[in-house]
Amino acid sequence: SHNARVATAYAHLSKFAPGLRPGSRVQNGQVIAYIGASGLATGNHLYYEVLVDKKQVDPLRPDVMVQVNLDGSSLDRFRTYVAQLGQAERP
Repeated sequence: SHNARVATAYAHLSKFAPGLRPGSRVQNGQVIAYIGASGLATGNHLYYEVLVDKKQVDPLRPDVMVQVNLDGSSLDRFRTYVAQLGQAERP
C-alpha cells in the first residue's frame, strides 16, 4: 500500500528479501523480493499490478492519475527535485 488509494501487488516470487515483514517501510530501489516461477512457467518471471481504489488499472494509460498530497519532508524533497529539474533545463 502506497497510500489510502494506491497499492501495488507482486506475484510469482521465489522469496522475500531477508528481514522484510508485512508493514515494513521500503525505499525506492530497495530489493524487496526475488522472482520465481510457478505452475507450468517456462522461466522466471514477475507478475506486477497497480490498484487504484482497489481496482486494477493499466499504469501506462495516460488518464491514470492519482492525487498525492505532500507535506513536511516529502514536500521539501519534491521542491528540491523540481528545482534541480529547472536547473538542468537551462542552457
